[in-house]
Amino acid sequence: MMAMVRRATLKRAFAKAGEIAPGVVASMRESADKLHALEAEKSANTDAAADTYAVLFGKVLQELDVVQSHILYDLGYSMGRWVYLIDAYDDIGHDMKHGEYNVFVNKYGIAGDIPEDVREQVRFNFNYTLSMAMDALKRLEIKQNRPLLENIVCLGMKERTKNILEGITDESLPGVGRRSKRV
Repeated sequence: MMAMVRRATLKRAFAKAGEIAPGVVASMRESADKLHALEAEKSANTDAAADTYAVLFGKVLQELDVVQSHILYDLGYSMGRWVYLIDAYDDIGHDMKHGEYNVFVNKYGIAGDIPEDVREQVRFNFNYTLSMAMDALKRLEIKQNRPLLENIVCLGMKERTKNILEGITDESLPGVGRRSKRV
């Protein structure tokens, strides 16, 4: 019953968002469709899979300011790409255990521990993505909250990347629980 209520609430919120920002909602649908297709074909293309989130984040952020929309798109694109990839990397063990789609497992044929050469390729990919986000942030003319955004992009995302690549999970940090319970 509660799931039906949540679904109905989400459906209403989605419809309302469609009235306010129809382009963003259309992008959400398109991104979800592309990701489902990639998952169905068990794609090993990390760029194509990450692009689904990257384009969506880019389009959402570009709506914030017409004058700087191209810079906001670049920032959102980089952050969306990072979000998809970091989540996929963090979920490798879970996805292998449960037979779920994971672009890194498919790309590198991971069947157990992640080989060091794979870890280094992934590290390079994350660093490149973060550098693109940092570059976009530097070009962005903002009057308030710059230190907060710099902290998130330049410190927080970088630290999260380091921790995940080193196998430091939320469970291993004192006082921090996993963001969602997995069944």
